[in-house]
Amino acid sequence: MTANRTSTPAALLAGYTDIVSLGGGSRSFRVQYKVATATSESITWTGAYGYLMAVRGFAGIGASGTLSSAFGSTLPLPDLDGLDTGGTSLVVAGGFASSGQTAVDAPYELLSSSNNPTGKCVAVVKNNTAASLVGKTITQGGGTGLTYAIELRG
Repeated sequence: MTANRTSTPAALLAGYTDIVSLGGGSRSFRVQYKVATATSESITWTGAYGYLMAVRGFAGIGASGTLSSAFGSTLPLPDLDGLDTGGTSLVVAGGFASSGQTAVDAPYELLSSSNNPTGKCVAVVKNNTAASLVGKTITQGGGTGLTYAIELRG
């Protein structure tokens, strides 16, 4: 996920596929993915903030969505329907926050970044069995009303 302090999402990285992107007001983000072709991958980007999450064993992208809402500390996450209920998918959600996420509705849980263990950067549902995730919120220390949710299918 890369984010800008402008209303235009960061550029799509070479070799990556766009999943979702959204801009609003003075903030924007883009979530993109790439299937690794080697045991080691590196990326660089300019003019944006971001984080990288590596996952194994997923077959593709399922449901996804973005949501633009009023600026605030507790924000709605996009509703996701038609999710894989077999217990092998991973749902990833978050938003553009200047000081990290602090809480999220179950069944989501917050993950820490190894570079910033006190500032959570993403919420996940591991081994999802729910057909839909509706009406969930995420609380952040500050930022914008831009959020996303993506299903990685097993």
